Amino acid sequence: MTNSDVGHQGTFHFGESDQLFDVDRKSFTREESFVFETLIYQPKLRVNNDLGYVAIRRWNQKVKRRQLSAMRAVKKEPSRDFINEVSAEICRFADSFIGVENFDCVVPVPGGTSKNMAFSHRLAAAVGLLAGLPNIQAFQRISSTATSSHPINNAVRGRMRLKQVPSGNVLLIDDVVTSGSHLNEATQRLRAHCSGVVAVAWIGK
Repeated sequence: MTNSDVGHQGTFHFGESDQLFDVDRKSFTREESFVFETLIYQPKLRVNNDLGYVAIRRWNQKVKRRQLSAMRAVKKEPSRDFINEVSAEICRFADSFIGVENFDCVVPVPGGTSKNMAFSHRLAAAVGLLAGLPNIQAFQRISSTATSSHPINNAVRGRMRLKQVPSGNVLLIDDVVTSGSHLNEATQRLRAHCSGVVAVAWIGK
């Protein structure tokens, strides 16, 4: 993206997250605290099938099995403070990497047909609020008989379909990247219609 691509002017500035989201980590559940304390903060550009995305944190191999178990529990019903803390971390990175003023909207990677709102959707909503950007539910829910986003389930999940086409530059949000195919497909679908797409995952492989 260049200066000529700038559209919506975001409102996020470093340090504002404490005022917008009064986060208290003491209210985290045991699983949420474990995830935050043990994930390794290491923002890094990763490439998968010629498509790039930025992962902000990565698994700690020494305790990865426990992290995966804790994260599954967290995603079922994350606390508001946990969502706000993660979204603030994503915003800080996006602002330092490109600048939130260079984005026109936030789009979550689509979730499945679970009755609960997908964690990526919760994060995108909070990121949009914090950055002063519209949160667009661009994708239909994914039809799938799978119970997780593990690569073995990719063959049984449906293709992503757009229900609303966003315009301008998109900040695409995912929570956890496993194989990268999910995020890649969402990126490709959006790039066919948008000026630019920057994909960010909170946890990368």
